[in-house]
Amino acid sequence: MQGNSLRFYLKGKLVAVCIKSDLNDGLIEIKFGEQRIVTSSYCEWVNIIKPQNVINLITLPLSKFSESQDFAPVSIACCREYLDSFELDYIKKEPNQKDPRKWKLNIIGIAYIGELKPFELD
Repeated sequence: MQGNSLRFYLKGKLVAVCIKSDLNDGLIEIKFGEQRIVTSSYCEWVNIIKPQNVINLITLPLSKFSESQDFAPVSIACCREYLDSFELDYIKKEPNQKDPRKWKLNIIGIAYIGELKPFELD
């Protein structure tokens, strides 16, 4: 993991991304091969409980991405700018924090079916 991103190779199906949420959640981009989703990681109930204790599941990959028969690159990262068009997952809403420079992405787990390989830097 470098900064606010995670990269690896996956042969199979990406199901979900589990993150530790807080008030600085923003828009994230998930790429799997040629497939792409931009979504908000901000949860509607992050203000209700202590923000440092919120575990959040992003499940859009399960319904939006098809399975890969060969190893395909996966990239999960904060967007670098605020976009007008993005998809919302279950109980997600527009980010409270509008400044992309303040967005954080704390990935604590990946749900997948198949096989992973590490991303190798050239």
